[in-house]
Amino acid sequence: MLKDNVKVLEGKAILKVPKDYMRKLTFYNPIAEFSRDMTIIFIDNIGKNDLIVCDALCALGARGIRICLETNKVKEIWFNDYSKEAIKFLKENIKINNLENISKIFNQDACVLLSDSKRI
Repeated sequence: MLKDNVKVLEGKAILKVPKDYMRKLTFYNPIAEFSRDMTIIFIDNIGKNDLIVCDALCALGARGIRICLETNKVKEIWFNDYSKEAIKFLKENIKINNLENISKIFNQDACVLLSDSKRI
């Protein structure tokens, strides 16, 4: 579906990223892997289950996908990015990692999504 991409394995996630990911608006930052690792550890140690998680600035979905795959705490995840190109990669990554059944995808300003979600 998406041309000029490579597959990256991070944690348990398989991610399709643009070949020139550091120069794209839909970029994947491999240096942030440690930050994503810390997010997994944090969520895995929360005493609650059946979480609804929001990855409001998701880009290609690396953080949110890893949270779903590496913890057993998520019942629903919201992915959001303003970039339509990022959303194309995100949809493919959600499919590759078999997370369609718990994922909701938004393509809007993060502030609007978070403000609107307060009413839910």
